[in-house]
Order: sequence, then structure tokens, then C-alpha cells
Amino acid sequence: MGRWEKHVITTNISSKSLTDAQREGEKGRILRMMWMDGRVLPGAMYLEACWIAGPTPPDGGPPEHMHSEDDEFLAFIGGDPEHPDDLNAEVEFFIEDERLLLTESCFVFVPKGVRHCPLRFLRVDRPVFHFSGYPGGEYSRERKA
Repeated sequence: MGRWEKHVITTNISSKSLTDAQREGEKGRILRMMWMDGRVLPGAMYLEACWIAGPTPPDGGPPEHMHSEDDEFLAFIGGDPEHPDDLNAEVEFFIEDERLLLTESCFVFVPKGVRHCPLRFLRVDRPVFHFSGYPGGEYSRERKA
């Protein structure tokens, strides 16, 4: 193995990184493609990538939480190369107490210490490519009631 080969993460999700429920997705609606964090590669940032193929259940998706140590970014990219701005979906996302309805391909920036989620895919007409990440070494979230 070359010096940098370990920095190319080509395998699917590591069993060390996710629970069984996360690996299974939500009844086939979420295809988790890749996961990287400090458990997969020591020193790496957290980064996750998924295809979303259908709506999430009303009680599905990540619950409200925050990350006290790191800013987080999320991306929602529509799966129609002829109309890349159109998300072909409706995504409900909360930052603090503000409900956002996402219908266009976009990036979302969440500063550290800011409550966010739940995140729900209300309607999905075409698959949506979704990824998120932050510079912290291992994924963690603090739930806030």
C-alpha cells in the first residue's frame, strides 16, 4: 500500500461508524453511500453521502440537535442533470425554530451551537443526492429538548 492510499475511502459505510439502523436506512428510502470520520481514518473530518429515493416517515429523519464544537454544512442536490437547480423534492429543515422548505439544489450552513433539525424529505420525485459534514474528527450530536 502506498503512503496516501489509506486516504482514499472507497468502501461503503464502515460498521465501526454507524449503528445497524443507520446502515439499513429508512426502509430503503435512504441509500447511504459513503461515511468517513476519525473512526474510519484517524484525523479525518466527518463526511457522509447518501441518495434519497423517497419521502421519510413523519417521525423519521434526524431529530433536533446541535454540534457544540463544529460548524456543519449540508448539501441537497437534485438528480436531474437537465435541470440541476430543481431539487425535484420538498425538504423540511429547521434551524432553531425557523422552518425552511427546500425545493432547489442548495448548500446549508449551520454554525456551531445552533439547534437544527428535524430534517424530513416530504416529497421526492427524483432521487436527491445529499451530503453533510464538519471538521470534527468523529460524528456526534447533542440532543436538545
